Order: sequence, then structure tokens, then C-alpha cells
Amino acid sequence: GSSGSVVVKVKLVKGTPEEVVLSLEGLPSGASYSFSPSKVKPTGSSVLTINAGSAKGQYTVIIRATSKSGVTKTATLTIKFKEKKCIIATVTYGSEVADEVQLLRNFRDNIVLSTYAGRRFYVAFNAFYYSWSPYVAQWILANPWSKPVFKAAIYPLIGILLLSTSMAEPLTALSPELAVYLAGTLISYLIGLVYFSPVTVLVSLKKKWFKVSVLKKIGLVPVTCLLLCLISQVAAVDTALTVFTSMYVLSLVALAAYSTPIALRKLFLK
Repeated sequence: GSSGSVVVKVKLVKGTPEEVVLSLEGLPSGASYSFSPSKVKPTGSSVLTINAGSAKGQYTVIIRATSKSGVTKTATLTIKFKEKKCIIATVTYGSEVADEVQLLRNFRDNIVLSTYAGRRFYVAFNAFYYSWSPYVAQWILANPWSKPVFKAAIYPLIGILLLSTSMAEPLTALSPELAVYLAGTLISYLIGLVYFSPVTVLVSLKKKWFKVSVLKKIGLVPVTCLLLCLISQVAAVDTALTVFTSMYVLSLVALAAYSTPIALRKLFLK
């Protein structure tokens, strides 16, 4: 679920320097790579970035440099993919093979990490999640009484994932990328609705912060972010896609949380 980079140096062995095209062979299914730049003229270098995706285990890959005249040189690289664990869920349910943990892992590996947009979003999510989750997991281990509380908190998320996956799966055969966008949209909105809207509803009882005019402006944010996601994906700009997919998710969460008090007020005060 992580990525790593290595500098590939291209040196002239003999003759006249000629630009070479770099490629990689032997990556397992689920992993991806990129060279920056993908063409190098000796003596020069390129940064090889490998995204683990859903790959696990150790592999030996071949870095191939091919010149326009057809001359090819290769080098080997051994890489080891370490699986990132859903540590809070694992600690809460007491096992890596618990059904709930398996569901979370399968969603990550089979839906998110199997697509370009999903992998780029996961870069940001991975950095965020593992910046604090180990401390929470340690606290749960030290306070076993809290496990039922965390189970209760995780169950709605499991339901959200099941619902969103069931609705997105029919699109997988047509376009995995479209399926992951649909799943991400549903999950983000439902997370905002289930986990954050109770807070905004309570706040709305005391504060008059929730207005239709503001909601309309907030509603433009996810639309704009989605458009920027699609542009970044077509242009294959990794960093931009990571940023805009993250913004898209957060804006949908915010939209759901902000719109709920307004919807309830209109429903019950008619």
C-alpha cells in the first residue's frame, strides 16, 4: 500500500551517447511504476517510483534501457512489498483474519488500490492514517474496555463500504476508474452523514450558521474538485491527482455534514 523511489543511473559504456527509453519488467499484479524522466541520455539519471498497490512479497524486477538503434542493457533490482495493516480494526477485533478486518482490507486492495485514482488518493490517506493510528491502537490495547466502543464506531463504516461497493461493482467491468469514483463519492458523503452530521445538527440547535446560500457555495467545491481530478488523471499528474482526490473526499464529507441540518429544518418546519 506504500511507494518507494530509487535513482537509476545511466552511464555510457562505449561509443556515442544515445538517448535510451527506460522500462521495468517483472512487477506483480497490482503494483505500478513510473520513471522521471522516462528517457535519459548517458551520462544521466532517472527516478524510478514504484507503487506497491495491492502487491505483497519479494520480487526481482528488471530495469531495461533501450536505445533508438535497438541496443538494450538491463539491471536487476530486488524489492519487497510490506503490507500495511488496518491496525485499529485489527486491534479492535483481535485478529487480522476477522471478517470485519478482511472486508476493510479487501476494499482497500480490490477497489482502491486497483485503480490509478484510488492509488493516488491512498498516498494521502496512508500518510494521514498512519500518522496517528498506531497511537490509537496502543491505547486500545492498554484499555480493553474500549473495544466495544470502537466496534460500535466501525460498524457503520463497514455498512457504508458494503453498500457503496455493491453499487459500484457493476461498473467495474466497464471502467474500474469510474467505479472507484462512484464508490468514493458514496462513501465520502455517507461518512459525512453518519459520523459528522450529528455534530452539525446539535450545533445548529444553538447557532444559526447553516444557511442555504452558503450551502450552494459549498456544493460547488466537490464539483470543481471532481473536474480537477479528471483533468489531473487524464494528464497523469500524480501529485495533482493526490491533492484533488483528497479535496474531493473532504468536500463531500463537509457537504453532507453541512446540508443535513438545513434539510432537517426544511423537513420539520414546513
